[in-house]
Amino acid sequence: MIPLPQPNAMTRPYRGLSVQEVDLDLTDESAILAYLLGREAYRRTDWLLLGNGSDHALIEVRKESLEPLMSPIIEARILAG
Repeated sequence: MIPLPQPNAMTRPYRGLSVQEVDLDLTDESAILAYLLGREAYRRTDWLLLGNGSDHALIEVRKESLEPLMSPIIEARILAG
């Protein structure tokens, strides 16, 4: 399980956060996880900010590997949304 981030955690450098518009109900945790798990993410991305209109969700992700440029997401934790 992904542990909770430390208070006031920040992504450094900027590429640790990916901002994406999605067509998902961002109040449905199972829909978010189904969408993300197995999807490829950039190796330095740790957090995703998903947006759907005025709704947003902040998610921390863990990838299968940090070596290749892109790697499948194997775990996700919704932090806010």
